[in-house]
Amino acid sequence: MRCLAKAALVNYYVFKDGCADSLRHVFPETHHFLRQQKSWNYYYSTWSLWANFLIFANEGSKAQNEVRNMYEDAKKRNNIYGIGLA
Repeated sequence: MRCLAKAALVNYYVFKDGCADSLRHVFPETHHFLRQQKSWNYYYSTWSLWANFLIFANEGSKAQNEVRNMYEDAKKRNNIYGIGLA
């Protein structure tokens, strides 16, 4: 349930106007927590949301790096869901 709650908070901040600072603060800790819990679907879905946020924040090169890292991570874990999102 904690994984769901943390992923939902990231989701909320991505789609709520004016919450960019909150998202930038919450995402790294959430991403780390989901990796520790091996909650791979939430891990990759929040990572994908983060990359999309970066695109819309005009940080395209940063987003591209995130997607590349996400793809390599998912490939290493043989996680089809993560590969597909990347």
